[in-house]
Amino acid sequence: METVLNFGGDFLRMLAVAEPSQQPELQWLDFWVFVICAPFAMCFSLFIIYTFFRYDKCRKQPGDIILGISISDFILSTHWFITALFSVHGPFTVDLRESEPFCQINAFFSTTAGINQFLYNVSFCIYMMTKIRHALKNSKIYKNTFHVVNISVTVIMLIYLYS
Repeated sequence: METVLNFGGDFLRMLAVAEPSQQPELQWLDFWVFVICAPFAMCFSLFIIYTFFRYDKCRKQPGDIILGISISDFILSTHWFITALFSVHGPFTVDLRESEPFCQINAFFSTTAGINQFLYNVSFCIYMMTKIRHALKNSKIYKNTFHVVNISVTVIMLIYLYS
């Protein structure tokens, strides 16, 4: 009988109960890419976040959506950097793949940030399409709608994935 995995839930549960030798392992090249590139991405994201709070003009739309993308990207970059440091190729001798709390926390933050980054990118595209479509009209784009929808969908997906 063939087993079909649904999106997310079954696959994540399978990884959670798999033996460390059966779990996907970070390859040597991936390790170096994550260790070198992730700090740059983290710094660039922090710069965008700082700019948002420092300059009032950045707080207008779509600056709030770009802030959501930047926060999600910062969390994902941090996740990749930490994952690389504690991988088999990393400098730390502790193999945290067997540490359930570390894996659960790391997975929670990466899943949340990944979902949010995707949703904020979709929101940015919708915002830009709406802005272009209504360029000649004086219409209003509701600022809080994007945030309410993104956070609601993220919470629903997290409840589904972790239930």
